[in-house]
Amino acid sequence: MEQPVVACLWPDPDEFDVDIAHFITTRHPVEVVYAPYRENSATRRARVVSGVLPERPDIPSNVIAALRRADAIIARDVPIGTGSFSKARWLHCVYAGVEHLRGAGLDQTVVTNSAGAGSRSIAEFVITRLLAHWKHLHEINESQRNGVWEPHYGGVVAGKKIVVVGLGAIGSSIAVLASGLGMSVIGVRRRGPTGGIPPGVSKVVGPDGLLSVLSRCDAVVLAAPSTMDTFRLISDRELRAMPRGSVLCNVSRGALVDEQALCGALHDGHLGAAILDVFDQEPLPSSSPLWTIPNAYLSSHCSISLADYVAGVLNIVDENLAHFLHGTTLRNVFDTSVAL
Repeated sequence: MEQPVVACLWPDPDEFDVDIAHFITTRHPVEVVYAPYRENSATRRARVVSGVLPERPDIPSNVIAALRRADAIIARDVPIGTGSFSKARWLHCVYAGVEHLRGAGLDQTVVTNSAGAGSRSIAEFVITRLLAHWKHLHEINESQRNGVWEPHYGGVVAGKKIVVVGLGAIGSSIAVLASGLGMSVIGVRRRGPTGGIPPGVSKVVGPDGLLSVLSRCDAVVLAAPSTMDTFRLISDRELRAMPRGSVLCNVSRGALVDEQALCGALHDGHLGAAILDVFDQEPLPSSSPLWTIPNAYLSSHCSISLADYVAGVLNIVDENLAHFLHGTTLRNVFDTSVAL
């Protein structure tokens, strides 16, 4: 009996010091075909935000050969139309989000994601950024740089109300850390309170309750996947529903936020701050007004701890490959009808 073939399109050789073929073959009786593939940012963005798929870029011959043979695929990106020439029964995406796979034609393929691999580090990043704003650490640092004795007294975090949109691994981790500091957390998720209330969350509402909970928050944290339903979830209406001086934090995907409306709410002082690790276009163009707006705290999609993330991804791959080979239930199965 031939060994199952696993096509590894991730990681890029210059990205992580990971010998994924060695990692897999020392644990499982499979053949690994390594064919790194990274889609250009313009094509990936078009697949995420548009209902019309772009023309498929030329695919390297070694990638096509690997996908044709594959029984399973481990990848960051897969080409448009992969399902038309691949017999793979399982694809694992090394991201938590899979919306950039739209158009791959994976209707007959079980898709799993890496949700949970970096949730703790992202949650820590969110809380750190919120504390830095509420404790005026940026102003304190600026006074030090200028050699000025100028007290900046921060507020008390306990009692703050935070809305977390998306209660997957990242949102749930944020809720636990926030509640541990005495904050009150309201969660927003697609299925509402169905399925129970996660630890650290005091209340859960569905999308139809978003506006009502926004009006009572000190901060909103976006941790939801990018889908057709969440595209521009936060626009001018939602931003104006938030109390004056409140904070918007986005660590999910840039497509969730109308950046023009956000710039307006920051410029006129309605929002106290925006904490942004993701953007509609990445890298963020140098011409974007977000770079120079006061109280816009930007980072280059780096809220995660890479070392912990890679280890977390490999753990999920290891566990799921064992399930795949034994025909048992996979972990982190993604409902492709939501995003793809």
